[in-house]
Amino acid sequence: MKNIFLSYSRRDIRHVEDLRQSLIGQGYRPWIDPTPRPGQDWRFDIDEAIENADAMVVVMTPEAAQSIYVTYEWSYALGLQIPV
Repeated sequence: MKNIFLSYSRRDIRHVEDLRQSLIGQGYRPWIDPTPRPGQDWRFDIDEAIENADAMVVVMTPEAAQSIYVTYEWSYALGLQIPV
């Protein structure tokens, strides 16, 4: 299990970046979504990253709990039988 998809609210990016660095130090390949550019359809990149993940870690904060994007990500992963 090497590819880890990190699902989070953008408001929590500082904590997520710390987690990402820790996972890298342990030999994992964590994926976080890049900052979207205007006109970019980032949904395909996110779907592909989830599909290629061995597992997903959801950084659950009050902001993440209210995010439709975070909900989409973990529910999509569960539908693909990826451990969340």
